Amino acid sequence: MDEAKDIHNFCASCLRCKEVCPAGINIPDLILSIREEVVEKNKSAVLDLLVDGFLKKDTRFNSLMKLGAYAGKVVSPGGNFPLFLTRKFAGQKYIPAISTKSLSDRYIQSSIKKISNKRVLFFPGCLVEYIFPEIGEKIIKFLEKCSYQPILLDKYGCCGGPAHHTGKKNAFIEIARSNFSKIKAIDPDFIVSPCPTCTEVIKKRYGEVLPEAKDYLYKRTFDYCQFIFETGFQNIETRFDCIATYHDPCHLRRGLGITDEPRQIIKKLGFQLVEMDEYDACCGMAGAFSLKLPKISEEIMKKKLSKAEKTCAKNLITACPGCLLQLRGGAKALGKDIDVKHLAELVE
Repeated sequence: MDEAKDIHNFCASCLRCKEVCPAGINIPDLILSIREEVVEKNKSAVLDLLVDGFLKKDTRFNSLMKLGAYAGKVVSPGGNFPLFLTRKFAGQKYIPAISTKSLSDRYIQSSIKKISNKRVLFFPGCLVEYIFPEIGEKIIKFLEKCSYQPILLDKYGCCGGPAHHTGKKNAFIEIARSNFSKIKAIDPDFIVSPCPTCTEVIKKRYGEVLPEAKDYLYKRTFDYCQFIFETGFQNIETRFDCIATYHDPCHLRRGLGITDEPRQIIKKLGFQLVEMDEYDACCGMAGAFSLKLPKISEEIMKKKLSKAEKTCAKNLITACPGCLLQLRGGAKALGKDIDVKHLAELVE
């Protein structure tokens, strides 16, 4: 185990190995078990600080993000952190600054219109909450258009995905228990997230560590694409008349089994969808993977953008905030003539 303690870092948690394994072995869960054992035996002060010191503490985490937002205004006056900084720890991509006003700050509970008894708990995920709040605003407006009552948690907290995927099992259980308690107190009809990782974690992973949450969350938790396809497809406006290509997020396609719904929405929007080669290959973001192995992450990202360019599409659409961060930031840094969007940014 000591000789192999770093090998697990090369896993991007893309779930591809499980998909192609002829014996049907759940390789990702085996790797996760190794990671949990390694993390338990080889303590990391940085990982412990981030997960135990901040992600487990909602108030502390929110305060850290607010501090980061105001500090970011100093070093990122153009809206993105300087490339010479991000290149060192995240590869060749621009990273947008943290918004000084999070989604929760923009939508205090009392400001959301009371329009329906069909209540949707909107769980934005950290990237939409803090970096892409405009995506969350678009989703809330569309939910209202579809006669749903959007609800936000009074105090946003991370879903626990980073703790889960980095092997911090005990911390993940604490986060899952805390979030499930908040969700049960609201007792929504549906839980919707634009982040496939958050959706998979809440829908499937919480139930693995909290048996009492399994059926409750599995039945009412939906990815944004699946939810609007099944309940609001007729309300989507056809607004475009151009070519687009689509990147399948790993956890959406392989974790949740959602492949056709986003494509149907793209076509409903008016796009001519042209599939790129290896449309389901990982973009290289993969959370902590891109921070631990930025050069490998960068090469994977470049390959994905090259495949997208060959379609001649000027619009690259995805359905994951992490993939958006990776591909939009990479396209900008590399001077690519392609506009990268989260699907939710386009739906009205």
